[in-house]
Amino acid sequence: MFASAPDDAQFNAMYQTLASRQNSDGGLGLWMATPEADDFVTAYAGLFFVEAGERGVAVPADLVQANTRYLTTLAADLDT
Repeated sequence: MFASAPDDAQFNAMYQTLASRQNSDGGLGLWMATPEADDFVTAYAGLFFVEAGERGVAVPADLVQANTRYLTTLAADLDT
């Protein structure tokens, strides 16, 4: 937990870290962008994006769109 609410600079640094771990399919690697994304990490990041947005925190649209694209594909693959 944070001792105080994170400021914009802290969120921006976190978004830069997440962007550096996102592969071209929109999935996130645990420590770096890799062709094989970690599904749990990707889904957890998606939950964070949703909850941050609900609380009025600006979330980069490109991160959200790529994450959503990956999770949509993942869900479709699980359905078959």
